Amino acid sequence: MTAPSRSRTDRGLSHSALQVTTRFGGPIVLVVLLVIFGITLPHTFLTVSNFQSLTEAQAVPGILALGLLFTLVANEFDFSGGAVISGASVAFALLTGQHGVNWAVAGMIVLVGALVIGLINGMLVGILHYNSFVATLAVGGIVAGVTVANSHGATLNEGIPRTVIRLGDRFHGIPLLDVSLLGVFVVVAFILRATVWGRHHDAIGKGREAAVLAGVRVRRHIVVAFMASAFLAGLAGLVLVAYLGSAPPNVGQSYTLSAFAAAFLGSTMLRPGFFNAEGTLVAIMLIAVGVNGLSLAGADSAIGQIFTGVVLLASVGLTRLEQLSRR
Repeated sequence: MTAPSRSRTDRGLSHSALQVTTRFGGPIVLVVLLVIFGITLPHTFLTVSNFQSLTEAQAVPGILALGLLFTLVANEFDFSGGAVISGASVAFALLTGQHGVNWAVAGMIVLVGALVIGLINGMLVGILHYNSFVATLAVGGIVAGVTVANSHGATLNEGIPRTVIRLGDRFHGIPLLDVSLLGVFVVVAFILRATVWGRHHDAIGKGREAAVLAGVRVRRHIVVAFMASAFLAGLAGLVLVAYLGSAPPNVGQSYTLSAFAAAFLGSTMLRPGFFNAEGTLVAIMLIAVGVNGLSLAGADSAIGQIFTGVVLLASVGLTRLEQLSRR
């Protein structure tokens, strides 16, 4: 009579252990990586300059990943973000460098343009019921093509205002790009966790039909989500100009994989099973530390993409394992 009880107890303990592992596994792995690379690479990894470079390099993919949360929470995908980053950076460089537009005005024009792209994505998915994967890939392809055509495939670096480039500098050793990432993180976390809109949006992801019956305006939420995603991708494009001091027409696509990997990995920690800003921020740093440490250890330059791909597969697998355990 006691065996079934022990069996249930064992299963309960196993499930609890898995919950703890998935909830705090990411931060634990991050600490472990810091310790390992700190011990093995003390003169290159454990330096102030390395950590400054490491963190400020995550501003662009980090902002993109946080923007993706708006669509992922609603079980939609936005694959146009990388193209929007490139388009925004090139458009800003053209407006300021070739047309003499004030940098603040040019920035606003670029962000409005990003909102328009998001509106198109949102209408295709939310109103016309296109598959988000297909729709955003198509829109992203169009944006990428227009970007290359207008830049003639060349990196633009002439005429970019010094004021913008200084935004990529450091204030008392603190990279200003880190401040921009943390600012976006606070806003996104607040919207998704502490507003009525965020709670309604979360309800859409959990069950769209139930959300409709509850009175949630699903179509409007989907459109706004894609606009928010594109807006932050456009902002990431402006941050890219400040970081590089130039506007390459193709680099935005390289951030897509790491951004999705961070978002999915973030959904396995702190709030397992839910896309969340807190977990995404930890995941961004985990991926960055892993790639940086392996690179300093002499690994091939391609190891970054391999590591990111492995992290993405592992994060999806952990999410699935936690869901099966809960059942």
